[in-house]
Amino acid sequence: MHKESTMKTYLLTGLLLTVSPWVLADIYKYVDENGRVTYSNHPLKGAKRVVASPNSRGINYGAPRAASNPSPANFPKVDRSTQQNRDQSRQRILQNELESEERLLVEARRNLKEAEANKNDPKRDEKIKNLTTEIRVHEKNIEALNTELSKLK
Repeated sequence: MHKESTMKTYLLTGLLLTVSPWVLADIYKYVDENGRVTYSNHPLKGAKRVVASPNSRGINYGAPRAASNPSPANFPKVDRSTQQNRDQSRQRILQNELESEERLLVEARRNLKEAEANKNDPKRDEKIKNLTTEIRVHEKNIEALNTELSKLK
Protein backbone atom coordinates (compact mmCIF):
# COMPACT_ATOMS: atom_id res chain seq x y z
CA MET A 1 0.00 0.00 0.00
CA HIS A 2 2.79 2.42 0.89
CA LYS A 3 4.60 1.72 -2.39
CA GLU A 4 1.40 2.39 -4.36
CA SER A 5 0.83 5.64 -2.47
CA THR A 6 4.41 6.74 -3.13
CA MET A 7 4.02 5.97 -6.83
CA LYS A 8 0.80 7.98 -6.99
CA THR A 9 2.56 10.86 -5.26
CA TYR A 10 5.40 10.80 -7.79
CA LEU A 11 2.98 10.61 -10.71
CA LEU A 12 0.86 13.46 -9.40
CA THR A 13 3.91 15.57 -8.60
CA GLY A 14 5.31 14.88 -12.07
CA LEU A 15 2.03 15.86 -13.67
CA LEU A 16 1.85 19.02 -11.62
CA LEU A 17 5.43 19.92 -12.46
CA THR A 18 4.69 19.35 -16.14
CA VAL A 19 1.79 21.76 -16.11
CA SER A 20 3.35 24.07 -13.51
CA PRO A 21 3.55 27.09 -15.83
CA TRP A 22 -0.23 27.17 -15.68
CA VAL A 23 -0.54 26.40 -11.99
CA LEU A 24 -1.14 29.57 -10.05
CA ALA A 25 -1.14 28.13 -6.54
CA ASP A 26 1.17 26.15 -4.33
CA ILE A 27 0.17 22.48 -3.91
CA TYR A 28 0.30 20.85 -0.50
CA LYS A 29 0.24 17.19 0.50
CA TYR A 30 -1.39 16.20 3.77
CA VAL A 31 -1.40 12.67 5.21
CA ASP A 32 -3.96 12.12 7.99
CA GLU A 33 -3.67 9.73 10.94
CA ASN A 34 -5.25 6.93 8.85
CA GLY A 35 -2.69 7.32 6.08
CA ARG A 36 -5.07 8.98 3.62
CA VAL A 37 -3.35 11.45 1.34
CA THR A 38 -4.97 14.76 0.47
CA TYR A 39 -3.64 17.33 -1.99
CA SER A 40 -4.76 20.91 -1.67
CA ASN A 41 -3.90 24.42 -2.74
CA HIS A 42 -4.47 25.50 0.89
CA PRO A 43 -1.83 24.65 3.48
CA LEU A 44 -3.34 22.36 6.08
CA LYS A 45 -1.66 21.97 9.47
CA GLY A 46 1.13 19.42 9.04
CA ALA A 47 0.97 19.52 5.22
CA LYS A 48 4.09 19.71 3.09
CA ARG A 49 4.41 21.84 -0.02
CA VAL A 50 5.10 19.51 -2.97
CA VAL A 51 4.78 21.99 -5.84
CA ALA A 52 5.45 25.69 -5.69
CA SER A 53 3.63 28.01 -8.05
CA PRO A 54 5.67 29.82 -10.69
CA ASN A 55 5.10 33.11 -8.91
CA SER A 56 6.40 31.86 -5.54
CA ARG A 57 9.52 30.47 -7.23
CA GLY A 58 10.18 33.73 -9.06
CA ILE A 59 10.15 32.09 -12.47
CA ASN A 60 9.55 34.25 -15.50
CA TYR A 61 8.32 31.89 -18.21
CA GLY A 62 8.52 34.61 -20.84
CA ALA A 63 12.28 35.03 -20.45
CA PRO A 64 14.74 33.03 -22.53
CA ARG A 65 16.15 30.05 -20.65
CA ALA A 66 19.76 31.19 -20.85
CA ALA A 67 18.86 34.56 -19.35
CA SER A 68 16.82 33.08 -16.49
CA ASN A 69 19.15 30.14 -15.76
CA PRO A 70 22.75 31.06 -16.49
CA SER A 71 25.41 28.39 -15.95
CA PRO A 72 27.16 28.65 -12.62
CA ALA A 73 30.58 30.30 -12.72
CA ASN A 74 32.29 27.03 -11.74
CA PHE A 75 30.36 24.95 -14.31
CA PRO A 76 32.87 22.90 -16.35
CA LYS A 77 33.37 24.14 -19.87
CA VAL A 78 34.56 22.11 -22.84
CA ASP A 79 37.06 23.63 -25.22
CA ARG A 80 36.32 23.68 -28.95
CA SER A 81 38.86 20.96 -29.81
CA THR A 82 37.46 18.54 -27.23
CA GLN A 83 33.92 19.14 -28.44
CA GLN A 84 34.96 18.58 -32.06
CA ASN A 85 36.59 15.27 -31.07
CA ARG A 86 33.41 14.24 -29.25
CA ASP A 87 31.29 15.19 -32.24
CA GLN A 88 33.55 13.23 -34.58
CA SER A 89 33.39 10.19 -32.29
CA ARG A 90 29.63 10.43 -32.16
CA GLN A 91 29.46 10.70 -35.94
CA ARG A 92 31.69 7.61 -36.33
CA ILE A 93 29.54 5.64 -33.89
CA LEU A 94 26.33 6.65 -35.63
CA GLN A 95 27.83 5.89 -39.04
CA ASN A 96 28.92 2.41 -37.86
CA GLU A 97 25.43 1.78 -36.46
CA LEU A 98 23.90 2.92 -39.75
CA GLU A 99 26.09 0.57 -41.76
CA SER A 100 25.22 -2.31 -39.42
CA GLU A 101 21.49 -1.61 -39.69
CA GLU A 102 21.73 -1.41 -43.49
CA ARG A 103 23.45 -4.83 -43.58
CA LEU A 104 20.80 -6.29 -41.27
CA LEU A 105 18.05 -4.82 -43.45
CA VAL A 106 19.50 -6.41 -46.60
CA GLU A 107 19.77 -9.75 -44.78
CA ALA A 108 16.19 -9.53 -43.45
CA ARG A 109 14.86 -8.74 -46.94
CA ARG A 110 16.78 -11.71 -48.37
CA ASN A 111 15.38 -13.97 -45.63
CA LEU A 112 11.88 -12.69 -46.36
CA LYS A 113 12.21 -13.57 -50.05
CA GLU A 114 13.39 -17.06 -49.10
CA ALA A 115 10.48 -17.50 -46.67
CA GLU A 116 7.98 -16.34 -49.30
CA ALA A 117 9.43 -18.77 -51.85
CA ASN A 118 9.28 -21.75 -49.46
CA LYS A 119 5.59 -22.65 -49.86
CA ASN A 120 6.01 -26.06 -48.15
CA ASP A 121 7.10 -24.66 -44.76
CA PRO A 122 4.30 -25.08 -42.19
CA LYS A 123 5.57 -22.00 -40.28
CA ARG A 124 5.83 -19.89 -43.43
CA ASP A 125 3.17 -17.31 -42.45
CA GLU A 126 4.67 -16.81 -39.00
CA LYS A 127 8.17 -16.38 -40.46
CA ILE A 128 6.92 -13.89 -43.04
CA LYS A 129 5.14 -11.88 -40.34
CA ASN A 130 8.24 -11.84 -38.10
CA LEU A 131 10.56 -10.91 -40.94
CA THR A 132 8.24 -8.14 -42.10
CA THR A 133 8.28 -6.72 -38.56
CA GLU A 134 12.07 -7.04 -38.44
CA ILE A 135 12.37 -5.16 -41.73
CA ARG A 136 10.19 -2.32 -40.40
CA VAL A 137 12.35 -2.07 -37.28
CA HIS A 138 15.56 -1.86 -39.34
CA GLU A 139 13.99 0.77 -41.63
CA LYS A 140 12.94 2.88 -38.64
CA ASN A 141 16.40 2.52 -37.09
CA ILE A 142 18.01 3.64 -40.35
CA GLU A 143 15.67 6.62 -40.53
CA ALA A 144 16.48 7.62 -36.94
CA LEU A 145 20.22 7.24 -37.49
CA ASN A 146 20.08 9.34 -40.66
CA THR A 147 18.18 12.01 -38.73
CA GLU A 148 20.84 12.06 -35.99
CA LEU A 149 23.64 12.19 -38.55
CA SER A 150 21.99 15.09 -40.37
CA LYS A 151 21.96 17.06 -37.10
CA LEU A 152 25.73 16.76 -36.86
CA LYS A 153 26.51 18.26 -40.26
